[in-house]
Order: sequence, then structure tokens, then C-alpha cells
Amino acid sequence: MAHEGRRGRRRRRGRAGLIPPGLAVAVAAGVAAAAALGLALSPLPRDGATVYVEGPSLSLASERPAYGAGEAVLLTLTNTGSVEIHFGGASHYGLSVSRLDGAPVYGAPAREASGPLGPREAVEIAWGQVRQDGTAAHPGTYRISSEGASADGEAARASITVDIHGRAH
Repeated sequence: MAHEGRRGRRRRRGRAGLIPPGLAVAVAAGVAAAAALGLALSPLPRDGATVYVEGPSLSLASERPAYGAGEAVLLTLTNTGSVEIHFGGASHYGLSVSRLDGAPVYGAPAREASGPLGPREAVEIAWGQVRQDGTAAHPGTYRISSEGASADGEAARASITVDIHGRAH
């Protein structure tokens, strides 16, 4: 019996320093997954830089995410694709503003020819926070969109949301 006691003690001492095989596999898998994810995401821009792609593509950006009532919402529409984008219809650069529920608020009238927009070209547009009937837009969150197409008819769309704070004039 004394011999069995020693044997039991040895076994416990011997196993105390080992890592369970399941834990070792889980840690190794986690390290490998983190490394793979880090490598996959490393080419993505981290500073809001514009990414250019093949085919038709648009990017729409605002100067900032929120504006006071009555302030002009300053936008930059960029052709981030490799082909020219054409804008049809009666809307300036295909620009439209809607509430988040989809209700239309404003469609920028085409006062002048808008486009086409060549690859890597950008245009600045301002929305004066007015509705289609000329009255002031109410405070809230709005989706601003632009839609165009390549000469082959492939659609290019971009949209952003902006918040309007304060009282409407």
C-alpha cells in the first residue's frame, strides 16, 4: 500500500505541470485565427482613406456626421471606380435625401448638367437642409444617396446618414 501511495503522488506531480491537450489546441487555433485575421485586415484603410475598385463605384462623404439646423450639409461625391459614371434624371448627380423610413425629403434639381464623373473624379455638393417644397427640414437623421450608372448600364450607388440637431428655421 505504501508503494501505491507513492505512485499516486508521482502521477499527480507529473500531471500538474502539463497543459491539457484540449486547451493547447484551442490556444493554438486562437493564435492562428488572430494572425490570419490580422493579415486579412491589414490592407484595409484605417484613416478613412478612399478605396478605388474596378468597375462602377461611387463614394459619398460628408464633412462631419452631424449638423446644426440650417447649416449646409457639405458632401463630396467621388467616382471610386475605373469607369465613367453617368447621372440621369432630373436630380443633380443623382442626389436624393430621405428620412430613415424611406420617405423622400429632397431631390437636388439638375440646374446644370451633372456628370459624367470620370474615374477618381470628385465633386462637392451642398444640401441646404430644405425639403422639396422649400421649407426647412426638421431635426432628425437623414439618408443622403447618389445613384448613377456606367455606360454599360451597371448601377453605382452610395449613401450616408447625417444627423440634423436643433430647431428648424
